[in-house]
Amino acid sequence: MLIYSLGVLLYELLTGKTPFEAKRLLEAGLDEVRRIIREEEPVRPSARLHTLDAAEQTTVAKLRQSDPPKLVHLIQGDLDWIVMKALEKDRTRRYETPRDLAADIDRHLKSQPIAARRPSVIYTTRKLLRRRGKQLALAALLAVAATWTVAVTWQHQQTRPRTPCGDQLDQDATGGVGMDQPSDRGRSVEPDGAGKSTSMHRAAGRADPIG
Repeated sequence: MLIYSLGVLLYELLTGKTPFEAKRLLEAGLDEVRRIIREEEPVRPSARLHTLDAAEQTTVAKLRQSDPPKLVHLIQGDLDWIVMKALEKDRTRRYETPRDLAADIDRHLKSQPIAARRPSVIYTTRKLLRRRGKQLALAALLAVAATWTVAVTWQHQQTRPRTPCGDQLDQDATGGVGMDQPSDRGRSVEPDGAGKSTSMHRAAGRADPIG
């Protein structure tokens, strides 16, 4: 019951009210009070503030050096979860010790994820942004700048005009495709047989005794 009592105290410190209407508890018998505590779920602290009339909201907020909308926003979220965990019906789901409760409040004050609720990705990210918003913003800016630089460089290379020297290098790199190859065009080539026949005629002429 110690953790539950601390939860009731924290609830009253935040809202100026007890988790259950004091008038109702006073009018109820002991057994009914026990039943209410065992079975009924109290309203979340931030929701309880909404049930107060305007004048009472202003009074409660002023005593906490705040104004009604700001106080609701301050309590809504982590403090709601912390209080409700301390007021759990099942004692195994409450904080194990007052030190655990104090540690969770300390984590809330340091904008760290609290243990009172399962941390979702969005919740954890929001906490990280609150703690290190400037560093993350700078890192994101640097990442965008680096991406932009790479994109501009690539685009410049793609649109750069081609030069003859560059074309020649490309042809060399592809194995000389498109280069003029040596050919035998225009070269007169005599068959081997024709050359030998001419030499034989000349030799026969010199050996002929007539003429």
